[in-house]
Amino acid sequence: MIDFSLAGNIQINLNRCNRYIFAKSSCDSCTNICPTDAIKLTPYPSINEDSCIKCGLCYAACPSTAISIRNDNYRLLNETSSLERIEIGCIFSKAANKVSCIYRLDHSILTAWLLMGKPVRIKRGDCKSCKFKNQARLFFEELRIAVRLAKAADIEPDIKINKSTAEKVHIPKEGLSRRELLSALKKPSSKPKRILFLKHLNPIERIECRITAKITITDSCDLCGICEVVCPTDAILIQKEQRGEVWFNPAACINCQNCLIGCLRGAIEIESGYTDLLKAEPEVIFEAKKRICTKCKTPFYSNSEEEVCPACKSRDAKKQSIIDMFKNI
Repeated sequence: MIDFSLAGNIQINLNRCNRYIFAKSSCDSCTNICPTDAIKLTPYPSINEDSCIKCGLCYAACPSTAISIRNDNYRLLNETSSLERIEIGCIFSKAANKVSCIYRLDHSILTAWLLMGKPVRIKRGDCKSCKFKNQARLFFEELRIAVRLAKAADIEPDIKINKSTAEKVHIPKEGLSRRELLSALKKPSSKPKRILFLKHLNPIERIECRITAKITITDSCDLCGICEVVCPTDAILIQKEQRGEVWFNPAACINCQNCLIGCLRGAIEIESGYTDLLKAEPEVIFEAKKRICTKCKTPFYSNSEEEVCPACKSRDAKKQSIIDMFKNI
């Protein structure tokens, strides 16, 4: 039996956390899913070790891979890849392999299993009397994504969920080996979970997919760089040389819309994503000419014929408003 019932050593990588890197973000996936209210978002995202039961639901819910756990999806896939049939269930079920709760399984690990072409059997206990029952919505949303991705790759999913309550509750292992303990003390990893299935995904059918997006940028963009800063997965990168370029990687985009909310000039437009974008190569989605401001002599980027940079224009506008105010006194 493979025991993955305890996630173990749960950490938050603040550099990838939506809520931490962008104050206007409304992301609260981890706090909504946590059954013990162990995660707090203020003054910054943190986990109360005394309240945390290491169920791993926050890891499954986090869209930007800001949360890392010892028994993550990479280890789960590695331990189950040799099985002819994937059978996994919660600690209250009769399944051969255990996780804390079936709701701990997100679309990345489910898709990876389905793309391997293996039958997936999920065993559940008595969910109606379980403290995790309110977290069912997330799991079935993740399951729908996995099924859609498999069908887009022309694979008919062989997945079933059955109730199979065990007479005796499985008691998970809590101890750490010396190697695991040393690993737990290291800096939390932030490997994108979708890498698990991206290398095997070959979309044949173009199906709408909410875990990515198509971004376009209008000429009002001045390459200020805010979109790059607030993107938690580095899906947007800006290059400034002889020309200014905005690069976009749809395979890394999680459709958080931070860039849309953060753009000061309203230059970003977002459309629904499709499965083919998950395999698309990074591309330049906006270019601008390099110009030299006639006032401050600093370089700026614009496709208009303006000769003054946005900073100088802003200062001039403020100065003019002050002059107008005194004229009206």
